[in-house]
Amino acid sequence: RDAARHFEEGGDEAAALRHYEEALRLTPHDVPTLNSVALFKWDVQGDTKAAERLLGEALRVSPSDPLALGNLARYAEEVQRDADTSQTLYKKAISAEPQNPGLLSNYGCMLLALRSDKAGAADCFLRAL
Repeated sequence: RDAARHFEEGGDEAAALRHYEEALRLTPHDVPTLNSVALFKWDVQGDTKAAERLLGEALRVSPSDPLALGNLARYAEEVQRDADTSQTLYKKAISAEPQNPGLLSNYGCMLLALRSDKAGAADCFLRAL
């Protein structure tokens, strides 16, 4: 997985993909690997269906993993535009890691984007500091 990130950061998407696929082959139930590959598929390749499948697998392996919950919440927000699902997932993620500034910031952004909840978003942003 580290090699894949190295190639991804260097802009070599093909090499990154090969290394991510190898990491998945070697550790198919490793939650950090599932998350990393899901984000690569989504953010770099635009393959939202593969990302959803991999994030779902990460949650099946570890149902309370805050990173997987947060990534799936972001997916529900940005791809599905599903405020209810996104909010539920963010709340679960934040209850697992209440001081995680990334989760709090992303949740605040979702509250603004899909709920127009300025007060709730401001609270999240302040807690993220």
